[in-house]
Amino acid sequence: SRANVSDLRSTRPAMTSRANAWTSGGPCHTTPSARPSSPAPRMLAIEIAQGIRLCLPSQLSHISTHVFLEKETWFEDEADFIARVAEPAGRMLDIGSSFGFYALSYAQAAGPGSRVWAFEPTPETCALLRESIRLNQFAHVTLLETAVGAESGRCRLMSEASSELNRVDAERGTLDVAMAPLDVLAAEHGFDAVDFIKLDVEGHEAQVVRGGRAFFAQQSPLVMLEIKAASRVDYTATSMLEELGYALYRLVPGLGVLTPFDKDQVDSYQLNLFACKADRAERLAARGLLRVATSGEEAIGSIEEVSAAIRAIPVLAPHATFFDAWLADAPALDPYLLLLRRWVCANNSALSVAIRCAALEEAAKLARLVVSGPASLARCLTAARVLRAWGQRGLAVSILGKILPAVLQAADLSIDAPLFPPLASYETWTTDMANWVKASVIESAALWSTHACYWGEPTQASAAELLAYFGRQTPLFERRRQLRGIMQGLQSGPRPHAMLAAKSAENRTPQSWCG
Repeated sequence: SRANVSDLRSTRPAMTSRANAWTSGGPCHTTPSARPSSPAPRMLAIEIAQGIRLCLPSQLSHISTHVFLEKETWFEDEADFIARVAEPAGRMLDIGSSFGFYALSYAQAAGPGSRVWAFEPTPETCALLRESIRLNQFAHVTLLETAVGAESGRCRLMSEASSELNRVDAERGTLDVAMAPLDVLAAEHGFDAVDFIKLDVEGHEAQVVRGGRAFFAQQSPLVMLEIKAASRVDYTATSMLEELGYALYRLVPGLGVLTPFDKDQVDSYQLNLFACKADRAERLAARGLLRVATSGEEAIGSIEEVSAAIRAIPVLAPHATFFDAWLADAPALDPYLLLLRRWVCANNSALSVAIRCAALEEAAKLARLVVSGPASLARCLTAARVLRAWGQRGLAVSILGKILPAVLQAADLSIDAPLFPPLASYETWTTDMANWVKASVIESAALWSTHACYWGEPTQASAAELLAYFGRQTPLFERRRQLRGIMQGLQSGPRPHAMLAAKSAENRTPQSWCG
Protein backbone atom coordinates (compact mmCIF):
# COMPACT_ATOMS: atom_id res chain seq x y z
CA SER A 1 0.00 0.00 0.00
CA ARG A 2 2.90 2.38 -0.55
CA ALA A 3 2.38 5.49 -2.57
CA ASN A 4 4.98 5.53 -5.31
CA VAL A 5 4.60 3.55 -8.52
CA SER A 6 8.27 2.59 -8.27
CA ASP A 7 7.66 1.07 -4.83
CA LEU A 8 4.76 -1.00 -6.09
CA ARG A 9 6.28 -2.66 -9.13
CA SER A 10 7.08 -5.86 -7.26
CA THR A 11 3.55 -6.20 -5.86
CA ARG A 12 1.81 -6.25 -9.23
CA PRO A 13 0.05 -9.59 -9.83
CA ALA A 14 1.76 -11.86 -12.33
CA MET A 15 0.43 -11.56 -15.87
CA THR A 16 0.11 -14.48 -18.21
CA SER A 17 1.63 -14.22 -21.68
CA ARG A 18 -1.75 -14.60 -23.38
CA ALA A 19 -3.03 -11.52 -21.54
CA ASN A 20 -0.17 -9.27 -22.61
CA ALA A 21 -1.96 -7.30 -25.34
CA TRP A 22 -5.33 -5.60 -25.15
CA THR A 23 -7.71 -7.30 -27.56
CA SER A 24 -11.37 -6.99 -28.43
CA GLY A 25 -13.74 -9.20 -26.51
CA GLY A 26 -16.60 -9.40 -28.97
CA PRO A 27 -19.51 -7.44 -30.42
CA CYS A 28 -21.28 -4.65 -28.60
CA HIS A 29 -24.46 -2.78 -29.42
CA THR A 30 -23.04 0.63 -30.28
CA THR A 31 -23.72 2.86 -33.23
CA PRO A 32 -21.06 2.88 -35.96
CA SER A 33 -20.72 6.66 -35.67
CA ALA A 34 -19.61 6.27 -32.06
CA ARG A 35 -16.61 4.16 -33.00
CA PRO A 36 -13.19 5.86 -33.14
CA SER A 37 -10.86 5.32 -36.06
CA SER A 38 -8.79 2.17 -35.62
CA PRO A 39 -5.39 2.82 -34.02
CA ALA A 40 -2.17 1.19 -35.15
CA PRO A 41 -1.72 -2.38 -33.85
CA ARG A 42 0.87 -1.37 -31.25
CA MET A 43 -1.28 1.49 -29.99
CA LEU A 44 -4.45 1.75 -27.96
CA ALA A 45 -6.43 5.01 -28.30
CA ILE A 46 -9.02 5.61 -25.58
CA GLU A 47 -11.10 8.50 -24.32
CA ILE A 48 -10.40 9.70 -20.81
CA ALA A 49 -11.44 12.56 -18.51
CA GLN A 50 -12.47 15.83 -20.20
CA GLY A 51 -13.12 13.91 -23.42
CA ILE A 52 -9.40 13.73 -24.21
CA ARG A 53 -8.15 11.05 -26.61
CA LEU A 54 -5.04 9.36 -25.22
CA CYS A 55 -2.73 7.00 -27.11
CA LEU A 56 -1.04 4.29 -25.06
CA PRO A 57 0.94 1.08 -25.55
CA SER A 58 -1.30 -1.89 -26.25
CA GLN A 59 0.28 -3.98 -23.48
CA LEU A 60 -1.68 -4.29 -20.24
CA SER A 61 1.63 -4.83 -18.45
CA HIS A 62 2.29 -1.12 -18.96
CA ILE A 63 1.30 1.00 -15.95
CA SER A 64 -0.42 3.78 -17.92
CA THR A 65 -2.38 1.40 -20.14
CA HIS A 66 -3.73 -0.50 -17.16
CA VAL A 67 -4.47 2.60 -15.06
CA PHE A 68 -6.25 4.54 -17.79
CA LEU A 69 -8.33 1.54 -18.86
CA GLU A 70 -9.42 1.07 -15.26
CA LYS A 71 -9.84 4.64 -13.99
CA GLU A 72 -10.17 6.66 -17.24
CA THR A 73 -7.95 9.25 -15.57
CA TRP A 74 -4.56 9.27 -13.86
CA PHE A 75 -4.36 7.87 -10.34
CA GLU A 76 -2.96 10.95 -8.58
CA ASP A 77 -5.22 13.23 -6.53
CA GLU A 78 -3.81 16.15 -8.48
CA ALA A 79 -5.22 14.85 -11.78
CA ASP A 80 -8.51 16.75 -11.49
CA PHE A 81 -6.95 19.84 -9.94
CA ILE A 82 -4.83 20.69 -12.98
CA ALA A 83 -7.86 21.34 -15.18
CA ARG A 84 -9.14 23.77 -12.52
CA VAL A 85 -5.79 25.57 -12.28
CA ALA A 86 -5.67 26.19 -16.03
CA GLU A 87 -6.74 29.67 -17.09
CA PRO A 88 -7.84 30.72 -20.59
CA ALA A 89 -4.74 31.29 -22.72
CA GLY A 90 -2.55 29.88 -19.92
CA ARG A 91 1.02 28.72 -20.50
CA MET A 92 2.36 25.42 -19.18
CA LEU A 93 5.58 23.39 -19.20
CA ASP A 94 5.18 19.63 -18.71
CA ILE A 95 8.66 18.34 -17.84
CA GLY A 96 8.68 14.57 -17.90
CA SER A 97 5.45 14.40 -19.86
CA SER A 98 5.30 10.63 -20.42
CA PHE A 99 2.10 10.02 -22.43
CA GLY A 100 0.99 13.59 -21.82
CA PHE A 101 -1.96 13.32 -19.45
CA TYR A 102 -1.16 16.57 -17.65
CA ALA A 103 -0.15 18.43 -20.82
CA LEU A 104 -3.29 17.38 -22.66
CA SER A 105 -5.54 18.09 -19.66
CA TYR A 106 -4.14 21.59 -19.30
CA ALA A 107 -4.39 22.23 -23.03
CA GLN A 108 -8.01 21.14 -23.07
CA ALA A 109 -8.97 23.24 -20.06
CA ALA A 110 -7.01 26.36 -21.06
CA GLY A 111 -8.32 26.32 -24.62
CA PRO A 112 -6.78 26.90 -28.06
CA GLY A 113 -5.33 30.27 -27.04
CA SER A 114 -3.03 28.57 -24.53
CA ARG A 115 0.51 27.26 -25.06
CA VAL A 116 1.81 23.98 -23.69
CA TRP A 117 5.32 22.64 -24.09
CA ALA A 118 5.73 18.94 -23.29
CA PHE A 119 9.22 17.51 -22.68
CA GLU A 120 9.66 13.76 -23.12
CA PRO A 121 12.96 12.12 -24.15
CA THR A 122 11.81 8.50 -24.74
CA PRO A 123 11.29 8.00 -28.52
CA GLU A 124 8.50 5.39 -28.31
CA THR A 125 6.60 7.45 -25.75
CA CYS A 126 7.04 10.58 -27.87
CA ALA A 127 5.54 8.81 -30.87
CA LEU A 128 2.37 8.01 -28.93
CA LEU A 129 2.15 11.49 -27.41
CA ARG A 130 2.58 13.02 -30.85
CA GLU A 131 -0.37 10.95 -32.06
CA SER A 132 -2.46 12.05 -29.05
CA ILE A 133 -1.74 15.68 -29.90
CA ARG A 134 -2.87 15.02 -33.48
CA LEU A 135 -6.05 13.16 -32.48
CA ASN A 136 -7.09 15.98 -30.13
CA GLN A 137 -6.18 18.64 -32.70
CA PHE A 138 -4.09 20.45 -30.11
CA ALA A 139 -2.00 22.71 -32.30
CA HIS A 140 -1.18 24.73 -29.18
CA VAL A 141 0.80 21.79 -27.69
CA THR A 142 4.48 21.58 -28.68
CA LEU A 143 6.37 18.34 -28.04
CA LEU A 144 10.10 18.63 -27.43
CA GLU A 145 11.92 15.29 -27.54
CA THR A 146 14.54 16.07 -24.93
CA ALA A 147 15.39 15.53 -21.30
CA VAL A 148 15.69 18.59 -19.09
CA GLY A 149 18.64 18.77 -16.71
CA ALA A 150 21.51 20.83 -15.41
CA GLU A 151 23.71 20.72 -18.53
CA SER A 152 23.50 20.75 -22.32
CA GLY A 153 24.49 17.65 -24.27
CA ARG A 154 23.48 14.03 -24.02
CA CYS A 155 22.48 11.81 -21.12
CA ARG A 156 21.61 8.18 -20.59
CA LEU A 157 18.18 6.99 -19.54
CA MET A 158 17.50 3.83 -17.58
CA SER A 159 14.74 2.24 -19.64
CA GLU A 160 12.06 0.40 -17.66
CA ALA A 161 9.23 -1.88 -18.81
CA SER A 162 6.84 0.99 -18.08
CA SER A 163 8.23 4.20 -19.48
CA GLU A 164 6.83 6.34 -16.63
CA LEU A 165 9.69 4.92 -14.57
CA ASN A 166 12.46 5.81 -17.07
CA ARG A 167 15.08 7.97 -15.37
CA VAL A 168 18.45 9.58 -15.94
CA ASP A 169 21.16 7.14 -14.86
CA ALA A 170 24.68 7.83 -16.09
CA GLU A 171 26.00 4.45 -14.98
CA ARG A 172 23.20 2.00 -15.87
CA GLY A 173 21.32 3.92 -18.53
CA THR A 174 20.99 2.22 -21.90
CA LEU A 175 19.12 4.86 -23.88
CA ASP A 176 21.11 7.85 -25.20
CA VAL A 177 18.99 11.03 -25.43
CA ALA A 178 19.40 14.78 -25.77
CA MET A 179 19.39 16.95 -22.65
CA ALA A 180 19.26 20.72 -22.14
CA PRO A 181 18.90 23.07 -19.15
CA LEU A 182 15.63 24.93 -18.70
CA ASP A 183 17.43 28.28 -18.89
CA VAL A 184 18.73 27.39 -22.36
CA LEU A 185 15.38 26.03 -23.51
CA ALA A 186 13.58 29.14 -22.24
CA ALA A 187 15.83 31.39 -24.27
CA GLU A 188 15.52 29.19 -27.35
CA HIS A 189 11.76 28.75 -27.31
CA GLY A 190 10.62 31.94 -25.62
CA PHE A 191 9.04 30.57 -22.47
CA ASP A 192 7.74 33.68 -20.74
CA ALA A 193 4.81 34.39 -18.43
CA VAL A 194 4.54 30.67 -17.68
CA ASP A 195 1.59 29.93 -15.40
CA PHE A 196 2.11 26.29 -14.50
CA ILE A 197 4.90 23.71 -14.51
CA LYS A 198 4.56 20.00 -13.88
CA LEU A 199 7.90 18.46 -12.97
CA ASP A 200 8.13 14.67 -12.69
CA VAL A 201 11.44 13.15 -13.76
CA GLU A 202 11.89 10.23 -11.34
CA GLY A 203 14.37 11.70 -8.88
CA HIS A 204 16.07 14.10 -11.32
CA GLU A 205 13.98 17.13 -10.22
CA ALA A 206 16.85 18.89 -8.43
CA GLN A 207 18.93 18.83 -11.62
CA VAL A 208 16.07 20.45 -13.53
CA VAL A 209 15.80 23.25 -10.96
CA ARG A 210 19.58 23.68 -10.96
CA GLY A 211 19.56 24.11 -14.73
CA GLY A 212 16.68 26.57 -14.53
CA ARG A 213 17.65 28.83 -11.63
CA ALA A 214 17.46 31.99 -13.72
CA PHE A 215 14.10 30.93 -15.14
CA PHE A 216 12.61 30.13 -11.74
CA ALA A 217 14.02 33.35 -10.26
CA GLN A 218 12.57 35.54 -13.02
CA GLN A 219 9.28 33.74 -13.60
CA SER A 220 6.45 33.10 -11.13
CA PRO A 221 4.64 29.90 -12.10
CA LEU A 222 2.80 27.43 -9.92
CA VAL A 223 5.06 24.36 -9.86
CA MET A 224 3.87 20.83 -9.18
CA LEU A 225 6.81 18.53 -8.56
CA GLU A 226 7.30 14.95 -7.49
CA ILE A 227 9.04 14.50 -4.13
CA LYS A 228 9.16 10.72 -3.98
CA ALA A 229 11.53 8.60 -6.09
CA ALA A 230 11.43 4.88 -5.33
CA SER A 231 10.70 4.71 -1.59
CA ARG A 232 12.62 7.86 -0.63
CA VAL A 233 11.18 11.33 -0.04
CA ASP A 234 13.57 13.97 -1.43
CA TYR A 235 13.14 17.65 -0.60
CA THR A 236 16.27 18.81 -2.46
CA ALA A 237 14.38 20.40 -5.35
CA THR A 238 11.74 21.96 -3.10
CA SER A 239 14.46 23.44 -0.88
CA MET A 240 16.11 24.99 -3.93
CA LEU A 241 12.81 26.57 -4.94
CA GLU A 242 12.30 27.87 -1.39
CA GLU A 243 15.69 29.61 -1.67
CA LEU A 244 14.32 31.35 -4.77
CA GLY A 245 11.28 32.69 -2.93
CA TYR A 246 8.78 29.87 -3.45
CA ALA A 247 6.55 28.60 -0.64
CA LEU A 248 5.41 24.98 -0.47
CA TYR A 249 1.81 23.76 -0.63
CA ARG A 250 -0.01 20.46 -0.93
CA LEU A 251 -3.41 19.57 -2.28
CA VAL A 252 -6.34 19.06 0.10
CA PRO A 253 -8.14 16.28 -1.83
CA GLY A 254 -11.53 16.74 -0.21
CA LEU A 255 -11.74 20.43 -1.10
CA GLY A 256 -9.57 20.61 -4.22
CA VAL A 257 -7.51 23.53 -2.89
CA LEU A 258 -3.89 24.06 -1.88
CA THR A 259 -2.81 24.55 1.73
CA PRO A 260 0.64 25.30 3.18
CA PHE A 261 2.73 22.14 3.48
CA ASP A 262 3.97 20.87 6.84
CA LYS A 263 6.97 18.54 6.51
CA ASP A 264 6.25 17.12 9.95
CA GLN A 265 2.91 15.72 8.74
CA VAL A 266 3.80 14.29 5.34
CA ASP A 267 1.41 11.53 4.31
CA SER A 268 2.83 8.14 3.36
CA TYR A 269 0.99 8.42 0.03
CA GLN A 270 2.27 11.94 -0.75
CA LEU A 271 3.82 11.97 -4.21
CA ASN A 272 3.68 15.62 -5.24
CA LEU A 273 3.97 19.08 -3.76
CA PHE A 274 3.26 22.52 -5.16
CA ALA A 275 5.47 25.60 -4.97
CA CYS A 276 4.80 29.23 -5.86
CA LYS A 277 5.75 32.80 -5.00
CA ALA A 278 3.50 35.18 -3.10
CA ASP A 279 2.04 36.88 -6.18
CA ARG A 280 0.96 33.56 -7.70
CA ALA A 281 -0.43 32.44 -4.34
CA GLU A 282 -2.56 35.58 -4.12
CA ARG A 283 -3.82 35.00 -7.64
CA LEU A 284 -4.77 31.42 -6.85
CA ALA A 285 -6.36 32.43 -3.56
CA ALA A 286 -8.53 34.95 -5.38
CA ARG A 287 -9.80 32.08 -7.54
CA GLY A 288 -10.60 29.96 -4.48
CA LEU A 289 -7.81 27.47 -5.25
CA LEU A 290 -5.36 28.21 -2.45
CA ARG A 291 -5.52 28.90 1.27
CA VAL A 292 -3.03 31.62 2.14
CA ALA A 293 -3.52 31.86 5.89
CA THR A 294 -3.27 28.94 8.32
CA SER A 295 -4.55 30.64 11.47
CA GLY A 296 -7.28 33.00 12.50
CA GLU A 297 -10.08 31.25 10.61
CA GLU A 298 -12.73 29.77 12.88
CA ALA A 299 -16.14 28.23 12.24
CA ILE A 300 -18.02 25.21 13.45
CA GLY A 301 -21.31 23.76 12.24
CA SER A 302 -24.33 23.55 14.47
CA ILE A 303 -25.94 20.38 15.81
CA GLU A 304 -28.93 21.18 13.60
CA GLU A 305 -26.66 21.20 10.55
CA VAL A 306 -25.24 17.82 11.51
CA SER A 307 -28.75 16.43 11.92
CA ALA A 308 -29.83 17.79 8.53
CA ALA A 309 -26.75 16.31 6.82
CA ILE A 310 -27.43 12.88 8.35
CA ARG A 311 -31.14 13.01 7.43
CA ALA A 312 -30.18 13.80 3.81
CA ILE A 313 -28.53 10.37 3.47
CA PRO A 314 -31.35 7.96 2.45
CA VAL A 315 -29.95 4.90 4.23
CA LEU A 316 -29.54 6.85 7.48
CA ALA A 317 -32.78 8.85 7.32
CA PRO A 318 -34.98 6.10 8.89
CA HIS A 319 -32.72 6.19 11.96
CA ALA A 320 -32.81 9.98 12.32
CA THR A 321 -34.64 9.87 15.67
CA PHE A 322 -31.88 7.74 17.19
CA PHE A 323 -29.17 9.97 15.77
CA ASP A 324 -30.90 13.15 16.95
CA ALA A 325 -31.12 11.70 20.45
CA TRP A 326 -27.39 10.96 20.38
CA LEU A 327 -26.64 14.51 19.22
CA ALA A 328 -28.81 15.96 21.99
CA ASP A 329 -27.26 13.82 24.74
CA ALA A 330 -23.59 14.04 23.74
CA PRO A 331 -21.43 16.32 25.95
CA ALA A 332 -20.68 19.64 24.26
CA LEU A 333 -16.93 18.89 24.22
CA ASP A 334 -17.23 15.28 23.07
CA PRO A 335 -14.45 14.94 20.45
CA TYR A 336 -16.66 12.97 18.07
CA LEU A 337 -19.47 15.54 18.27
CA LEU A 338 -16.95 18.31 17.58
CA LEU A 339 -15.63 16.24 14.66
CA LEU A 340 -19.11 16.00 13.14
CA ARG A 341 -19.69 19.73 13.59
CA ARG A 342 -16.34 20.60 11.97
CA TRP A 343 -17.03 18.22 9.10
CA VAL A 344 -20.35 19.82 8.13
CA CYS A 345 -18.68 23.22 8.27
CA ALA A 346 -15.89 22.01 5.95
CA ASN A 347 -18.56 20.90 3.47
CA ASN A 348 -20.48 24.18 3.52
CA SER A 349 -19.76 25.67 0.08
CA ALA A 350 -21.18 29.04 1.19
CA LEU A 351 -18.14 29.58 3.40
CA SER A 352 -14.72 30.81 2.29
CA VAL A 353 -11.93 28.44 1.33
CA ALA A 354 -9.92 29.58 4.38
CA ILE A 355 -12.73 28.78 6.80
CA ARG A 356 -13.53 25.43 5.20
CA CYS A 357 -9.87 24.41 5.22
CA ALA A 358 -9.52 25.40 8.86
CA ALA A 359 -12.63 23.39 9.76
CA LEU A 360 -11.36 20.35 7.88
CA GLU A 361 -7.93 20.63 9.48
CA GLU A 362 -9.53 20.68 12.94
CA ALA A 363 -11.79 17.78 11.97
CA ALA A 364 -8.71 15.76 10.96
CA LYS A 365 -7.07 16.46 14.33
CA LEU A 366 -10.22 15.28 16.07
CA ALA A 367 -10.40 12.21 13.83
CA ARG A 368 -6.91 11.19 14.88
CA LEU A 369 -7.90 11.66 18.51
CA VAL A 370 -11.13 9.67 18.15
CA VAL A 371 -9.38 6.61 16.68
CA SER A 372 -6.27 6.81 18.87
CA GLY A 373 -7.89 4.24 21.19
CA PRO A 374 -10.77 1.78 20.83
CA ALA A 375 -13.34 3.30 18.48
CA SER A 376 -16.77 2.18 17.33
CA LEU A 377 -17.56 1.38 13.71
CA ALA A 378 -19.41 4.67 13.18
CA ARG A 379 -16.45 6.67 14.46
CA CYS A 380 -13.99 4.72 12.29
CA LEU A 381 -16.03 5.26 9.14
CA THR A 382 -16.37 9.00 9.70
CA ALA A 383 -12.73 9.40 10.74
CA ALA A 384 -11.56 7.60 7.58
CA ARG A 385 -13.69 9.95 5.44
CA VAL A 386 -12.31 13.06 7.16
CA LEU A 387 -8.67 11.99 7.09
CA ARG A 388 -8.81 11.04 3.41
CA ALA A 389 -10.43 14.39 2.61
CA TRP A 390 -7.71 16.28 4.47
CA GLY A 391 -4.95 14.34 2.69
CA GLN A 392 -3.90 11.86 5.37
CA ARG A 393 -4.62 8.87 3.20
CA GLY A 394 -2.23 6.55 4.99
CA LEU A 395 -4.11 6.96 8.27
CA ALA A 396 -7.45 6.48 6.52
CA VAL A 397 -6.20 3.26 4.92
CA SER A 398 -4.89 2.07 8.29
CA ILE A 399 -8.33 2.58 9.88
CA LEU A 400 -10.06 0.69 7.09
CA GLY A 401 -7.51 -2.11 7.26
CA LYS A 402 -8.24 -2.63 10.94
CA ILE A 403 -12.02 -2.82 10.57
CA LEU A 404 -12.24 -4.59 7.18
CA PRO A 405 -11.85 -8.21 8.46
CA ALA A 406 -14.43 -7.69 11.20
CA VAL A 407 -16.87 -5.99 8.84
CA LEU A 408 -16.62 -8.84 6.33
CA GLN A 409 -17.18 -11.51 8.98
CA ALA A 410 -19.92 -9.78 10.98
CA ALA A 411 -23.45 -11.11 10.62
CA ASP A 412 -24.79 -7.94 12.23
CA LEU A 413 -23.28 -4.48 12.58
CA SER A 414 -23.79 -2.13 15.50
CA ILE A 415 -24.07 1.58 14.75
CA ASP A 416 -23.96 3.58 17.96
CA ALA A 417 -23.66 7.17 16.70
CA PRO A 418 -24.26 9.41 13.67
CA LEU A 419 -21.82 8.73 10.86
CA PHE A 420 -20.75 9.67 7.38
CA PRO A 421 -19.69 6.96 4.90
CA PRO A 422 -16.07 6.91 3.71
CA LEU A 423 -17.15 7.69 0.12
CA ALA A 424 -19.46 10.54 -0.89
CA SER A 425 -21.21 8.32 -3.46
CA TYR A 426 -22.74 6.32 -0.60
CA GLU A 427 -24.71 9.36 0.46
CA THR A 428 -27.08 8.65 -2.46
CA TRP A 429 -26.80 4.87 -2.90
CA THR A 430 -29.68 3.03 -1.21
CA THR A 431 -29.76 -0.49 0.21
CA ASP A 432 -30.12 -1.96 3.70
CA MET A 433 -27.86 -0.58 6.41
CA ALA A 434 -25.66 -3.68 6.86
CA ASN A 435 -24.84 -4.06 3.16
CA TRP A 436 -24.35 -0.29 2.87
CA VAL A 437 -21.75 -0.28 5.61
CA LYS A 438 -19.95 -3.40 4.39
CA ALA A 439 -19.83 -2.24 0.78
CA SER A 440 -18.59 1.21 1.81
CA VAL A 441 -15.66 -0.29 3.70
CA ILE A 442 -14.75 -2.68 0.87
CA GLU A 443 -14.98 -0.04 -1.84
CA SER A 444 -13.07 2.68 0.00
CA ALA A 445 -10.35 0.21 1.01
CA ALA A 446 -10.04 -0.96 -2.59
CA LEU A 447 -9.83 2.60 -3.95
CA TRP A 448 -7.49 4.01 -1.32
CA SER A 449 -5.08 1.23 -0.36
CA THR A 450 -3.51 1.04 -3.83
CA HIS A 451 -3.55 3.51 -6.70
CA ALA A 452 -5.15 1.01 -9.08
CA CYS A 453 -5.82 -2.72 -9.21
CA TYR A 454 -2.58 -3.01 -11.23
CA TRP A 455 -0.96 -3.26 -7.79
CA GLY A 456 -3.48 -5.68 -6.33
CA GLU A 457 -6.50 -5.61 -4.03
CA PRO A 458 -6.78 -5.20 -0.24
CA THR A 459 -8.78 -8.44 -0.06
CA GLN A 460 -7.95 -11.88 -1.42
CA ALA A 461 -11.22 -11.97 -3.35
CA SER A 462 -11.90 -9.43 -6.08
CA ALA A 463 -13.32 -6.23 -4.61
CA ALA A 464 -15.74 -6.08 -7.55
CA GLU A 465 -17.12 -9.53 -6.74
CA LEU A 466 -17.49 -8.67 -3.05
CA LEU A 467 -19.30 -5.45 -3.90
CA ALA A 468 -21.61 -7.27 -6.31
CA TYR A 469 -22.48 -9.68 -3.49
CA PHE A 470 -23.62 -6.73 -1.40
CA GLY A 471 -25.56 -5.23 -4.30
CA ARG A 472 -23.05 -2.55 -5.25
CA GLN A 473 -21.84 -2.49 -8.88
CA THR A 474 -20.21 0.32 -10.85
CA PRO A 475 -18.53 0.52 -14.28
CA LEU A 476 -15.21 1.22 -12.56
CA PHE A 477 -15.31 -1.99 -10.56
CA GLU A 478 -16.49 -4.04 -13.53
CA ARG A 479 -13.44 -2.77 -15.42
CA ARG A 480 -11.30 -3.69 -12.41
CA ARG A 481 -12.85 -7.17 -12.31
CA GLN A 482 -12.08 -7.79 -15.96
CA LEU A 483 -8.57 -6.38 -15.77
CA ARG A 484 -7.84 -8.59 -12.78
CA GLY A 485 -9.17 -11.59 -14.70
CA ILE A 486 -6.99 -10.80 -17.72
CA MET A 487 -3.89 -10.31 -15.58
CA GLN A 488 -4.48 -13.64 -13.83
CA GLY A 489 -5.14 -15.48 -17.10
CA LEU A 490 -8.80 -16.14 -16.30
CA GLN A 491 -9.94 -14.45 -19.51
CA SER A 492 -8.06 -13.70 -22.71
CA GLY A 493 -9.38 -10.18 -23.27
CA PRO A 494 -12.22 -7.75 -22.54
CA ARG A 495 -15.73 -9.17 -22.51
CA PRO A 496 -19.00 -7.34 -23.29
CA HIS A 497 -20.92 -6.38 -20.17
CA ALA A 498 -24.13 -4.40 -19.73
CA MET A 499 -22.45 -1.90 -17.40
CA LEU A 500 -19.78 -1.16 -20.00
CA ALA A 501 -21.95 -1.14 -23.12
CA ALA A 502 -23.07 2.51 -23.11
CA LYS A 503 -20.97 5.64 -23.03
CA SER A 504 -21.37 7.75 -19.88
CA ALA A 505 -19.39 9.96 -17.52
CA GLU A 506 -18.40 6.76 -15.68
CA ASN A 507 -17.65 4.74 -18.83
CA ARG A 508 -16.11 6.82 -21.60
CA THR A 509 -14.85 4.12 -23.94
CA PRO A 510 -17.36 1.29 -24.32
CA GLN A 511 -15.64 0.33 -27.59
CA SER A 512 -12.56 -0.75 -25.64
CA TRP A 513 -14.62 -3.31 -23.75
CA CYS A 514 -17.32 -4.30 -26.22
CA GLY A 515 -15.56 -4.43 -29.58
